[in-house]
Amino acid sequence: MTDLTVDVSWFKRHIDDWEDFRLHLSQASGRTNGYGTDLPEMHERMPEDLQAVVPKLTTAKETLSDNFMAGARVARRYTELLHETATAYITNEAENQAEIDSLIERLEE
Repeated sequence: MTDLTVDVSWFKRHIDDWEDFRLHLSQASGRTNGYGTDLPEMHERMPEDLQAVVPKLTTAKETLSDNFMAGARVARRYTELLHETATAYITNEAENQAEIDSLIERLEE
């Protein structure tokens, strides 16, 4: 698992335009940042040590997104199984109750 602990103050001290950088991370898709600035161009303006960090953060963001989606799929499947189990239990309970009622009727006869 990737260590995602980041000292944000270091980034703020080393980045001229913090908001552009945040936007760069949030929209790191090879397109523009919403202000018309080309992301590769903005990336080139960053210090070299920071340029090395950006792909790692982007990968971590994608990993978190993938993990969230996988978690959502697991939660959805768990809910489906819970529903199936409850339905089976209720059906089984109703069938059992019908059998019990039938036995009681026979005993009463």
